[in-house]
Amino acid sequence: MTHLVFLKRGMHYLGFRCSGHTGYAESGSDIVCAAVSAAVQMTADYLTCYFSDKVRFSADEDNAVISLVCNTAFSEADRQLETLERFSDSVSDQYPDYFKIDFTEV
Repeated sequence: MTHLVFLKRGMHYLGFRCSGHTGYAESGSDIVCAAVSAAVQMTADYLTCYFSDKVRFSADEDNAVISLVCNTAFSEADRQLETLERFSDSVSDQYPDYFKIDFTEV
């Protein structure tokens, strides 16, 4: 199962941590993994490209963990991470045995 945890402070998003393999299908044919990976990576790429002074990104491919942490709350991070949350809600609703989202107050 893939687990995506959003880091929030009040109404503001301060990042995320995504870990695990969905296990929906064999590697290379896993549509759930592909969808989640693409959305998470696109969000991280956007924020690190345009706001590199405000975010920290890390990826541990051996342990299947990607994380992005904002140094402070800012409006573009809120917009991008809220969009990722809405997309993730849809995937989680369709594939609850393979993908889960949660929230942690920081």
